[in-house]
Amino acid sequence: MGNFDITLFNQVLPVTIKKVEDELNQLTVKKGFALQAAEVENLLVERNQLFLENHLIDFGLDNVIYLAEEILREEVWGKRDFLEKLADVMEIFYYLRGNENQSISDDELIEGIGKVAAFYEGNMDRVKGYFEDHSFLEVEGESWEMN
Repeated sequence: MGNFDITLFNQVLPVTIKKVEDELNQLTVKKGFALQAAEVENLLVERNQLFLENHLIDFGLDNVIYLAEEILREEVWGKRDFLEKLADVMEIFYYLRGNENQSISDDELIEGIGKVAAFYEGNMDRVKGYFEDHSFLEVEGESWEMN
């Protein structure tokens, strides 16, 4: 069974912030920067707001860490760039998770976001616009091949 975290319903506990801060900093140190507790808290508050907006509940923090890992695979121009991209990708991810029928795995969602982001050369405004105009299920049959 995966990690279970009881930080639901807009609660962001200090122990949760510390745990996520430690895990994210293990990843970001390779890129030459570290996050502060306040920055991690802001990410978690934003994550909880996305849950409310998209009518979701998440029992763990694994998706935040996984999204951060995926972003850090690409070129990141410092802490600010990383935080902005992570916030944008979380917004897209939870929007898609809230608007599809649960038949698509988190990995497939993240892979799809990555392909669209690559197509738009990392321009997150265009990626958001794409997903506002196309539901995930519409492009699933196309295997995310962008024309």
